[in-house]
Amino acid sequence: MLLGHPLLPLAAPLADRQRVERQAARHDIGAALLRRRE
Repeated sequence: MLLGHPLLPLAAPLADRQRVERQAARHDIGAALLRRRE
């Protein structure tokens, strides 16, 4: 991907935050589906 890129140390926290936000969104979707199923 961006191996060796000078901005990689700055980009990594952003990618981590986006991954965490994506996981949170997926969890919210799963919880909504479970509530709807009840």
